[in-house]
Amino acid sequence: MNIVDLISFRGGIAFLERKGYRTYPTTYKELKQRMLKTETYLIKNKVKKGDRVLIQATNCVDYVVLMLACLRLGVVVVPLDFHTSKQLRKKIIKETEPKLVFTNLDSLEKLTKDLKQNKSVPAISKDDVAEIIYTSGTTGVPKGVVLTHGNICSNVESLKKGFRLKLRHISVLPLSHMMEQCSGLFLPLSNNSLILYPNSLRYSDIIDLIKYKKINVMTAVPGILEGLKKAVELREKPLHKLLGWQFMVVGVGGASLPKELEDWWRKRVLLLQGYGLTETSPLITTNLPFKKRKYSTGKPLKNVKIRIKDDEIQVKGPNVMREYYKKPEKTKEVFEDGWFKTGDLGEIKKGFLYLRGRTKDIIVTRAGLNVYPQDVEDELNRYVKESCVIEKNNNIHAVLSMEKGDPKKIIEEVNKRLEQYQKIASWNVWGGEFPKTPTGKIKRYEVKKKVKHTLFKHKSPLDTLLASSLKTHIKKNVPLTSLGMDSLKRMEILALIEEKYGVELNEKVLGEKTTPKELENWIKKRKNVSYYDFGLPKLNLIGKTLASLITHIFCRIDGNKTAFQGIIVANHTSALDVHVLTSCIKTKYAVAAIPHLFGMVIKNTYYKIISFLIKHFFNAYPFGYGVGFESSLRFTAHLLDEGFSIIIFPEGERTRDGKIQSFKEGIGLLAVNMDAEILPVKTEGLFRVLPYYRRFPRFGKVRVKIGKPFRLGKISYFKAAKLIEKKVKSL
Repeated sequence: MNIVDLISFRGGIAFLERKGYRTYPTTYKELKQRMLKTETYLIKNKVKKGDRVLIQATNCVDYVVLMLACLRLGVVVVPLDFHTSKQLRKKIIKETEPKLVFTNLDSLEKLTKDLKQNKSVPAISKDDVAEIIYTSGTTGVPKGVVLTHGNICSNVESLKKGFRLKLRHISVLPLSHMMEQCSGLFLPLSNNSLILYPNSLRYSDIIDLIKYKKINVMTAVPGILEGLKKAVELREKPLHKLLGWQFMVVGVGGASLPKELEDWWRKRVLLLQGYGLTETSPLITTNLPFKKRKYSTGKPLKNVKIRIKDDEIQVKGPNVMREYYKKPEKTKEVFEDGWFKTGDLGEIKKGFLYLRGRTKDIIVTRAGLNVYPQDVEDELNRYVKESCVIEKNNNIHAVLSMEKGDPKKIIEEVNKRLEQYQKIASWNVWGGEFPKTPTGKIKRYEVKKKVKHTLFKHKSPLDTLLASSLKTHIKKNVPLTSLGMDSLKRMEILALIEEKYGVELNEKVLGEKTTPKELENWIKKRKNVSYYDFGLPKLNLIGKTLASLITHIFCRIDGNKTAFQGIIVANHTSALDVHVLTSCIKTKYAVAAIPHLFGMVIKNTYYKIISFLIKHFFNAYPFGYGVGFESSLRFTAHLLDEGFSIIIFPEGERTRDGKIQSFKEGIGLLAVNMDAEILPVKTEGLFRVLPYYRRFPRFGKVRVKIGKPFRLGKISYFKAAKLIEKKVKSL
């Protein structure tokens, strides 16, 4: 029994992978070929069954190819979260002794491209180890959960009985997360579904991709659902208007789901909540489309048994892990008479499981990551008398008992030592001794009852916004990551900035070293944007016929015919430019036009009429300031993905004297980011037929000069604009 056997490798597209602004397909056939070549690469590097291979990378097709190659050969995969520190990775490498370590997969395809496909496959049984997944939370060497092929297959096969549809999925959780592997990778692949890997988890990107790529399903943790909900509400439009009616199913798990958040999503999509742990591969229970209950995590999967003992949920079944890697004592602690002790409290009503809390001190973040308070306290207690770490608003809150020192400086110093998801977001000082048990243990539940957050007041509105998100005092020159910003918080902050300031920032702006002061400067540089409801152009037949008729009546066009798909760049001479160009260039097209023509800047009846005409007569859409370059680029990339050519006139307006004006830098921005061929074109004679100052055309000869298509390398936007201008003018 091999996990890879669940995949038939038949059908069309397996993956859409976003690189830059474009998305690129990988078929099931290509996936299999690449997997078999990667197996040959592993064999050449003397990696054999039972050896370990460590992968620390962001989600991409290369990640999947490498993982499947390992699993098919019986090689044990050790996937690490992309944000795992180098120090922790070294500890895990020391414990697992992997034969190969991959922290960058950019060169994998190149390394395997010319290799032959592997034909030999070792026999894999259900008891063979598939993965060692390290649970989050500890500053020492965390526990490595040993999962077999049988463990993971049992989960996928159970889910498949409730989900047999061929759908389109978007991946928003890391592949180091078992929930994503099971529900977002192995299940879709077993159904010959399509999986989209976005290269950005900014909510505005996610919204556009779900709509443009017609996504049906998303698996997420509550933190992502909360952030996406806020982003949707910012647009002041119904969910289905923003994401499309095809978006139907949301699977959620990994952390506790607030009732009000569940209610909001249940009104809009089919929300299916599940429950499980990494140790259970991961699902124990789940709601199914026709077997679901509100606020419940669902019924047990097939062959999975659960019992409630002393209010604790205990599990037995083929999905339960074999052991913790090289930790027999830790393994022994979590089993009782063959039952795995989850540490969660729950009750069963009519076969459905309802969660009621935790027996352990463990804190589960919004991202579904585990934080063990003792680990954070160990770091704090180097500087203070005693500490008690608790959860507050899904964040890590430290309560300090101290005799000397500055608590702010202590928190900053400790945060430098902690993993990103462990960082202390807020704190307060405790007066006197902590309440304790007879054995000397701090009574956390009593501390949590009495604790109050330190109130952080700031003069700057941005600092106040950041403090409300990160639940900590903001210092202008301290990196936001040191203040508790993780990948989920980054998404939340970008959404809050968009709401408050009306600007859209690139996700890269919030980097590892970005400070509040630098962020403030970025916001000042950006212009306000308006949301525009982009949609695939549908050329009005009457408008097209009328415009083409006028063009051919008045213009005697001289030019070679050609077929092309990419970016068409031309001088802007007349209102007839588009139809003159398309009479010589065979292509499905859309025209990128300046936003003020759509009434994005000046809103009056005149521009409403102009907007209607250019949309239906010229297949135009707004590009640039007013709708935001980010939104414009995303939509332009989608048009190119769909086989459209983009016609653009980089001068920004029609010539007043017949001469070609300087090209705007925006053409450089567009061309550099689109990874598409560029076709330079120059028209001559149109200025006489219908110049800027005439309302009606006159008869005349028009010549269309078409250059050779070319691609841009890695150059600046300014240089790209100048190069394109030179090529058009030289025709």
